Amino acid sequence: MSPISCLLTTIGVPSPGIVVICASIINTTLGSQRHHGNIALLVNEHSASAAEMVAAFASEYKLATLVGTKTAGRLMAMSAFKVGFGYRVVLPVAQYFTWMGTNLEGRGLVPDVEVAFSPEASWDGRDNQLERALDVARRQEELSRAPSRARPEQIARHG
Repeated sequence: MSPISCLLTTIGVPSPGIVVICASIINTTLGSQRHHGNIALLVNEHSASAAEMVAAFASEYKLATLVGTKTAGRLMAMSAFKVGFGYRVVLPVAQYFTWMGTNLEGRGLVPDVEVAFSPEASWDGRDNQLERALDVARRQEELSRAPSRARPEQIARHG
């Protein structure tokens, strides 16, 4: 992979977040570069809240190819109020929409390339979803060198 090809992965356990894994260090002397599009974003049922919004943004603006399984669909902001005797009431206080106006609450985000988690691969010490995301990123890089660029759905079919 080239120095500017990266794999973005969302991690839901032990705490949701986003980690950027690059095959090699980006050369700071490259300066400002146009987005290359060689990014795969791993999502699964543990991708929730801000991780879903990042994935939705990347998907809606064609900045990355989503790989994995459908996200949790948990974006609603809640607030808890003490009501006495050790009890609390939790009420929704805000609802989030993507930049294109989609409400993911209760629906989740479906990846461009669906890859279910394989317990068998895990028992063998492999991560089949990560392997597929790397394949997608490599395919994107190959296609970016070709005269015409392919869309994520073409990469999903041929990757």
